[in-house]
Amino acid sequence: MTFGVSCSLGIGDSNYEHREFGSVEAAWATGQAWEVCEGQYLSGSDYTSEQVAAANTAGYESVESVDSLYGLCAATGGFYVTNGPINEGQQKEAAGMLILCPEFPAAEQLLAASAAAQQAEAERAAGLRFWGSRVYVVGVDVQPGTFQSTGSVTNCYWGRLDASGEIIDNNFISAATQVRITIQPTDFSLDIQGGCGEFVKVG
Repeated sequence: MTFGVSCSLGIGDSNYEHREFGSVEAAWATGQAWEVCEGQYLSGSDYTSEQVAAANTAGYESVESVDSLYGLCAATGGFYVTNGPINEGQQKEAAGMLILCPEFPAAEQLLAASAAAQQAEAERAAGLRFWGSRVYVVGVDVQPGTFQSTGSVTNCYWGRLDASGEIIDNNFISAATQVRITIQPTDFSLDIQGGCGEFVKVG
């Protein structure tokens, strides 16, 4: 089977561009970091052994889904390259994609992003990194220590609470480049609300 790709760049802004290519190599040749691409069947009736192996490695139930891997092969500026595959399913899909297109121009960036994403996920599981509006239990969801936010901060509230839900310390930040919170081992929980960004343990 042969596949082409349909790719987009600058999604959601004035620089939006969409093009179709007869192969992933043609998309690579433009030098553009295509953000979203979809594989498109062109011709043929039999899948190659490489296509079957790539689909199996990706964990797909059917080789017919191999068109998705062609889309990933062409997306040199896509999610996997910029953010990295995190969970097991995404990692399998990225591995299947690299079987299909071993000359992927952004392979080095993808592997680096994957390693960083997996490390961040491990830190979240260990309570050394957290994101989102909720109440975090100290010692379970988040560990004691000093945490610093990443990314922009807008209308961010944080509150350190005792076991009765009483506020030990709190603050509301309307806008800032970063927020720093020190959680004590004696704190029971931490209440985070609003656009605080992601917090990472720094001390």
